[in-house]
Amino acid sequence: MLPILNDEDDISTFNQQTAHIGTSFVGDNSTSTHFDSNQYNIPLNLGGPRYVCCFCGAQMWYEERKNKSRNERNPRFTMCCMEGKVSLPPFKQTPSLLATLLNYKGGRTAYKFRHNIRVYNSMFQFTSIGGKIDSEINRRLGPYVFKINGQNHHKIGSLLPVDGERSKFAQLYIYDTENEVSNRINALGYDVQQSGVEENIVKELMEMLDQTNQIVKAFRMAKERFKEPDYIPVKLRLIGARMNDGQQYTNLISSEVAALIVGDVDQLIDKRDIIIEHRSNGLRRISDLHPAFMPMQYPLLFPYGEDGFHLNIPYQKWNHTTKTKRGTVTAREFYVYMLQFRLNQGFTLFLGGKLFHQYITDAFTSVEGMRLDYNLRNQKKFRTEIFQGVVDAFTRGDTDGNMIGKRIILPASFTGGPRYYMQNYQDAMAICTYYGYPDLFITFTCNSRWPEIIAALKFIDGQRVEDRPDISW
Repeated sequence: MLPILNDEDDISTFNQQTAHIGTSFVGDNSTSTHFDSNQYNIPLNLGGPRYVCCFCGAQMWYEERKNKSRNERNPRFTMCCMEGKVSLPPFKQTPSLLATLLNYKGGRTAYKFRHNIRVYNSMFQFTSIGGKIDSEINRRLGPYVFKINGQNHHKIGSLLPVDGERSKFAQLYIYDTENEVSNRINALGYDVQQSGVEENIVKELMEMLDQTNQIVKAFRMAKERFKEPDYIPVKLRLIGARMNDGQQYTNLISSEVAALIVGDVDQLIDKRDIIIEHRSNGLRRISDLHPAFMPMQYPLLFPYGEDGFHLNIPYQKWNHTTKTKRGTVTAREFYVYMLQFRLNQGFTLFLGGKLFHQYITDAFTSVEGMRLDYNLRNQKKFRTEIFQGVVDAFTRGDTDGNMIGKRIILPASFTGGPRYYMQNYQDAMAICTYYGYPDLFITFTCNSRWPEIIAALKFIDGQRVEDRPDISW
C-alpha cells in the first residue's frame, strides 16, 4: 500500500528514504535466491517530471532518458521529439475567454463549463464523429472514461441543409445565423436545462471563434456569399496542401485554409482537398491525413484552427547524422509530440478534461487506422513472407483454392493482431524453456496517489488525476 503524501516536506522525506532503492537480481531455475524483503517495504519514488528536453522543452522524468545505463546530469530524450528530429510550431496561449472557462480555480461557472465541455464542443464542431460512444462505463463508480466502439471517422455535410431539415454542425456557421445561438443549442436535441449549457457562454464562444479561428472565418466567408441577392451556388474547398508543402504554420490566413468554388470543380484541385457541396443529402468523410481533420472536430482544443497532422512534415536534420529511410514525421510521432507538456508554450490541449480524453482516443484510432491501411496496401509483401497465405488457409481448413490468398493478413508487427499474440506467446515459452517455469503472476495497477503523478499535476493548479489521461491511464 502506498503512503499518502500531504505536503512538500512529506515528499522530500519520502525521496530521501527511497533514494537507495533500485537493486535487482537475476536468478535461475536451479537455485533459490534469498534476499532481505525489508528493502521492498518502501516503494520507489521517481519524483516529478523535473527535466526539460533541450530540443523541444517537454517536461520529462529522468527515467525516460535515452541512455538509462548512464547517470547523466544533462540527459537527452527520444520519446518526446526524437532528440529534436520532430519539431512542430509551439502552441499559442489560450484565448482569454477560454482560459477563464478552463481555469480549475475559476469558480462554479468554470466548473460547470468543464463538466459540459464535450457538449459545448459539439455545438461548434464542423464534423460528426463516427463509431458508437459507450456511456454505460461512466455510470459506474470510478473516474471518467471515454470509450468508443466500432470504426471511428469524421464526416461533414453540405454547406446548406436540405429543405425541411435543421441545420447542424458546419451548416450552423452559414445558415440562419440571425438565430445562431438558439440554433446551436437546439441542435443538441434536448432541453437547455438538461444539457447544462448557458446561452451567454455559447454567444461568447461564438464571438471568440469568429475572431481567432481561421476555419470559422472561411465558413463565414461562404455565409457572406449566400447573402447576396443574386448569388450563384458555390462549393467550399478545404485545402489539403499548404503554400510550401511540408511546413507547419500557426499563423495561417483563411485563404490558405479554404476557398470558394463557383461552377464545376477544377481538375487542378489537389487530391487531398475536400469539396463541400452547396446542398446535398450525403456526408463526406474527412481523411485522417487532412490538416483540418482534428481542428474541425475540436474547435475548443484548437481555438485558432491550427493544422493537425498531414503528410510531408519534414524531420529536422540540422542536428542529426544518422540516416533514415523516411524523411517525414509519422502520425504516431506527431501525436506523441503533441501529448508532451511544455511550460514554454500554450497548453490549451491539457486543460480539456473530458474533451482531452476524447481527443487522445481519436488520435489513437487515427494512428491505428493508418497502420491498418498500410497493411492493406502492402499485402503482397506480407503474403510473400508466408507463401501467399497458403499455410494459413490450409490450417483453418479451406479447400477452395479460389479463396486462398485473398484474406487480409496482419503481420506480427501489428499490435493486437493474431500473429502479434502468437509471437509473444512463443517468446514467453522460449523464456520458460531457458529459465524454467515462473513462480509468480504479477499484475500492475496504476495508483492515482503515486507521488510521481501528484508532482506532475502541480504544473496546472487545481488539476486532478482524471483530468490528465496522458499521465495516469
